[in-house]
Amino acid sequence: MSYLHCPTCQCAYNVANQAACPRCGVRAGAPLDPTEDVIAAAEQLARAVGRATPVQLAQAQAELAMRDANRALPAPDALRTTAPSLLRAVRAALAPAPKIS
Repeated sequence: MSYLHCPTCQCAYNVANQAACPRCGVRAGAPLDPTEDVIAAAEQLARAVGRATPVQLAQAQAELAMRDANRALPAPDALRTTAPSLLRAVRAALAPAPKIS
């Protein structure tokens, strides 16, 4: 067995079966500072939004709204996950630009 202790939350998990920590989501070998990951994800999102059609953007926005609505309340002692405001910001970025006449 290839068990690993997560550097963030110290949870032991089988790295052969799970690529990321089941408790906090940190991937094995990932740097502790996620700044570069956030920047890369923002750049990837910008490229995807540029390629997407209005219908695809509407589908993505609807899917994000559904995921946000289905989020369960975390346990009182659980680690914080992605802030709902971040999901709202992504949904706002996917919204069509207002028409200027």
